[in-house]
Amino acid sequence: MFILTSLLFVIAYSEKNMCQTQINVEKGIQKKAEKFFNKMTLEEKQAQLNGIRPNDLMEKGQLSIKLCKEKIHFGIGRMSHLALSLNLPPNQLRDFVRQLQNYLIKQIHSGVPAIFHEEAITGFCTLGAISFPYQIGMSCIWNPEFVMKNTKRTAKIKRQIRVLMTLSPKEDVIKNAHWSCIEEGFGEDAYLTSRIVQAFVQGLKENNLQTVWSPLPSILQEMEMTVLKCKNEINS
Repeated sequence: MFILTSLLFVIAYSEKNMCQTQINVEKGIQKKAEKFFNKMTLEEKQAQLNGIRPNDLMEKGQLSIKLCKEKIHFGIGRMSHLALSLNLPPNQLRDFVRQLQNYLIKQIHSGVPAIFHEEAITGFCTLGAISFPYQIGMSCIWNPEFVMKNTKRTAKIKRQIRVLMTLSPKEDVIKNAHWSCIEEGFGEDAYLTSRIVQAFVQGLKENNLQTVWSPLPSILQEMEMTVLKCKNEINS
């Protein structure tokens, strides 16, 4: 009994120290971030709120330093749809990311790298990549573990290319066939949708990818149906 009590005390003490260490680390990071932020000019802060597509910085198939100086003179917060914008295989996408981040870190005063993000609805949307079925099709197999297996593979590729944010999955419960993006959802069953969304995200996060779930289409869908209802009432 004494040994068990001692072990519990040691475990509790260790966990308390670990929590305190984590708090100290987070406070240190916050202080560094605030100090760094205060050194940035107003233009550099504004630039972090903006995004651009990679093809806007390309010239003759290569990253253009001239266009970078013109369009992202103070830096840029995010690069939207890397693979969808550039018809390039994974290795060339990786090189593009490396070149642009090197420019932002070494040539821009703030030195802040950009966040690259891409869709993952059918896998990593790049030239030559494996294309998985759309989400509405994946829901038909009722197999969250299989979905997780697919997103693990997607996350591994994206991580290697340094695309660290994913604009998926879409968590909407699709109840209206008139909505134009039903293929990006998992159908009308709320329980099935929640289970597959959970598996989808877990698969991505195993490779430390950040996910952006999308509730906006549901809001737009409700607005669209409200407008349609109003029009029908007026016409009748």
